[in-house]
Amino acid sequence: MGKPEISLYYHPTTTVYIDDNRDFLNSLTLKSEPAVFKLFSDPHEGLAYVESQFKLSENFSKGEPLSPDINTPSKLVLPQNQICRKLDTLNRFAEPSVIVVDFSMPQLNGLDLCSQISSPNAKKILLTGVANEKQAIHALNCDLIDFYIGKSEEELTTRLTSIVSTLNNRYFTDLMPLSSHDAKQQIPFLYDSDFADYFEQLCEDLGAIEYYYVTNPGGFLLIDKFGTISRLIVLTQDEYRNSIKEVQEKGASSDCISTLEEHSHVPFFQNEDGVFDEKRLEAWSQNIYPIQRINGNQEYVCALLEKRFKSLTCYQDYIEMPSNRLH
Repeated sequence: MGKPEISLYYHPTTTVYIDDNRDFLNSLTLKSEPAVFKLFSDPHEGLAYVESQFKLSENFSKGEPLSPDINTPSKLVLPQNQICRKLDTLNRFAEPSVIVVDFSMPQLNGLDLCSQISSPNAKKILLTGVANEKQAIHALNCDLIDFYIGKSEEELTTRLTSIVSTLNNRYFTDLMPLSSHDAKQQIPFLYDSDFADYFEQLCEDLGAIEYYYVTNPGGFLLIDKFGTISRLIVLTQDEYRNSIKEVQEKGASSDCISTLEEHSHVPFFQNEDGVFDEKRLEAWSQNIYPIQRINGNQEYVCALLEKRFKSLTCYQDYIEMPSNRLH
């Protein structure tokens, strides 16, 4: 398998632009929403901001992003406490995923600045003049930067916007520790382009701008800009059959089993921490959800539980902060 089509989690982040020409920076970001970028004409101030934000967000990324599931040790999961740490703070939206920096700045040139960025995952774009191209190519080959683009290129803003979007997505997929064969086998839909198409459309339909992979049952928390959380259950055929078997072993009624064996509904008898809830089993008819089947590299059984609850913080709160309206 190649690179994943979907990351373990995703949320809006901030693009940082650093150039000693403030008018040029303003022209690049003229059509962008203020909350999605920060501008710095002083390279030292820009670097200090980037480093301070990484320190605020590093607690989430410390340790292994995937660990054994407390309820199902044979499975890997993004730990619930890590997700809660993300959802408890607006700082996740200030996390710098992409840094766009000019090469030629009198106080600190762009390559020296990039070399001082401590985050190994931040994506760096170098803005160059013709005279800097050889140095940019060398920096790209040495993995010091991820992309370079000439400042004099036509349609620079449009092209740069596209590159930033691509690198922002790569920022999250590169955070995934899914190089092992076992991890890829456990979460196959992350690597399935057909499922990715379905997932992207679903997020658009729900207005979901952030998501987090969860287990018991497998799937995602999908969150819109107002913090409303929906739950998408995603099961392979084997996982679906095992879920019905588990319900049988828990002593479900014959009516419940009969309904599930029609393979038209997915049971969801776990609480929000992924622990099986006997009360939900007793009220089984209220806790089963219609199936949607997605055919990709294999068939996935999906069910959407819309608008389950709200997160403590949301993107709307972030963009309404005074500091994010104007720079």
